[in-house]
Order: sequence, then C-alpha cells, then structure tokens
Amino acid sequence: MPATRFTTAPTAPLPLDVRAMQTSANALFALVVVALVLAAFAWLVRLPVFTIHGVKVEGDLSRNSVATIRANAMPGLAGSFFTMDLQRARAAFESVPGCAVPSSRASGPTACRCAWKSTARPRCGPARMATTGS
Repeated sequence: MPATRFTTAPTAPLPLDVRAMQTSANALFALVVVALVLAAFAWLVRLPVFTIHGVKVEGDLSRNSVATIRANAMPGLAGSFFTMDLQRARAAFESVPGCAVPSSRASGPTACRCAWKSTARPRCGPARMATTGS
C-alpha cells in the first residue's frame, strides 16, 4: 500500500468581520487581565501586614515628650507603607512645637522614621565648649 500524504489546501484569508471579532476578543481579554492584576495589587496594598505600627523619631528630643509628639504629629499620619504621603508626614511633624526641619521616610513595611532637628539653640556653642587647660 502506497504511503499517502496529507496536504492541506491553501486557506483563504479570514473575512474582515471574523478578524475584527478576534482582535476585539483579544483586546478584551488583555483588559480583563490588567484589571485583575491591578485589583490584586490594590488588595495586597491594603493588607494589615503593611500598616504603619510605629514611628521612630531620631534627633534632639530634649524639648519634646512622647505625648507632645503623639498629640501633634500622629493625627496627620495616615496610610500604609505603600500609601503614606511622606510630604504630609513631614508637615505633621513640622506642626510639633520645637521642630525645625524633619525628614520623614519609610523604614520597613511597618515603620516610619523621622529625623529631627530642634529649633532651640544649644546653650553652649562650639566656641564655648573648649575645655579649660591645665
């Protein structure tokens, strides 16, 4: 028995309406995938794992207490690690009496760090701190 070869007949190009339907179906599928990825990211950002649990303040805190900082700065802090506006956090720390130039940054998924510079001048400048010689 001779070997038979199967060959496909040349296909005609698809009609315009069929090509348009395939293109629109592919575009709709891509939009659904993008929407699902964005929804998953939005859900992930709002997980309680990423909420700010603490604030670490560094610098000269001799003129402020924890209660003063908590009462003045904490109402201005909102959001999670991904959604906290650091400019608003800086403005919240600037509202604390005695703070000149704070710099806020996120320091890990559950903390915010603020470097603090006091507005009060030191009692002894560098020139007055010289030790008495013997």
